[in-house]
Amino acid sequence: MSGTAPTSASPEKFWDKLKDAPSPNLPFPSSTTANFTLIEHLTFLPNTLKSWDVIERIVSNGASTPILAYIINNTRDMPYGLITNNSLLRLMQNAVRLRTEERYQNWTVQKHRAPVGWNEKNVGLSVGGFRTPATTYPRKHGKWNDPPPPVAFKDLVSGVKRMPKGKDALDLTRCVEYHIEHPDEEWVYPDQFEALVMHLGGPMEVTYEHLDSVAFGRWAAMKRVGIVRVREREDPAEVGVSAVRKMKAGVTKKRTFAELLMAAGAGGNRDGTENKNADEERVKEEKVGFAAETDSEGEEIRQSYLNWKKHGIEGLYMPIKKRG
Repeated sequence: MSGTAPTSASPEKFWDKLKDAPSPNLPFPSSTTANFTLIEHLTFLPNTLKSWDVIERIVSNGASTPILAYIINNTRDMPYGLITNNSLLRLMQNAVRLRTEERYQNWTVQKHRAPVGWNEKNVGLSVGGFRTPATTYPRKHGKWNDPPPPVAFKDLVSGVKRMPKGKDALDLTRCVEYHIEHPDEEWVYPDQFEALVMHLGGPMEVTYEHLDSVAFGRWAAMKRVGIVRVREREDPAEVGVSAVRKMKAGVTKKRTFAELLMAAGAGGNRDGTENKNADEERVKEEKVGFAAETDSEGEEIRQSYLNWKKHGIEGLYMPIKKRG
């Protein structure tokens, strides 16, 4: 799944960090049952962040640029260098500020207001009817407006480092995995998305755990506790206790890895917490680190992580084996 890093210049010299990903003008499937998770968008088709409709959906559902960047940097190879929060903000701003509606003037992620009556559960994850940049803000000259040719599903894995798993995966992941396992068959995205899904037995059921806000909460929690480390490339399952820092003055309540991860998915706001007070507490914890004053507590975090890695969200409810 690895890509090849460019050889003519250092990664820092490339401003387009997503130039190895499929074109932003690759059309979306037309089917209303084409449900893409947030992680599938960012893993396979990160340039869809230039689509007005994708931006509207994920930001209305609580996305923030630090976590979006974290997800992209940990699911893709990024041969042109890691993408930054500011780069993602500018990428989306360049698209949204071309909208003429008043609420999009001087738009930022923080200033974004969801449409009146927005309900994530009702909106769902369908990309049917979503528009590409060439449709909503075409350029006056050049071939940029021309839709690119369809892409073989197996080729969508190019540049991907970490495939979506568990509740981060829906039908797009199934299609990619199937074509990788059956490379001699001819299946192309987006033209044959619906046909391949039906070939696989029909669309998967979308559950609460698939929703953008819940996925965002999961990854926000992973970022906080360092499950995936972009720069150090080390697995906390191997690091164990060394991944845990002692609590410093200012925070009195100790919270386990499981508690932190579950709390992060409990709320509905942009940081995955329930209210402003919880957000403030999260900031304090983030500054001073997480509580673990003994090896046994470090082992508990490690075991919670292993359970989560093996069994998904259900693993967090499993009993932790204590060392004797």
